[in-house]
Amino acid sequence: KNRKVIKTSFLNVHLENQMTKIKIGKRLRAWRKEQNWTGHELAGVIGISQGSLCDIEKGHTYPSAQTIIKIMTKTDIDIHWLLLGEK
Repeated sequence: KNRKVIKTSFLNVHLENQMTKIKIGKRLRAWRKEQNWTGHELAGVIGISQGSLCDIEKGHTYPSAQTIIKIMTKTDIDIHWLLLGEK
C-alpha cells in the first residue's frame, strides 16, 4: 500500500509540475504576443536562444532563475502573474 501511495503522490507532483510549465509558457507567449514581439525579439532581449524560448513557451522546460531575472529586469511583465497566474 505504501508503494502505491508514493507512486500516486509522485505522479500527482509530476503532473502538477508539467501543468505549471505549460501555464508559464502559455502566459509568456500570450504576453509576448500582446507586446507584438516576435520570439526572436524577446529571446534577444532576455539573452536566450529562440529555441530555448520556444521550449519555455511550449511548456517543455521552466525558465531558469537567470532567465526569470532577465525577464523581470528587461521587460515590464508582471512576474507574479507569469509564475503564478495571479495579478
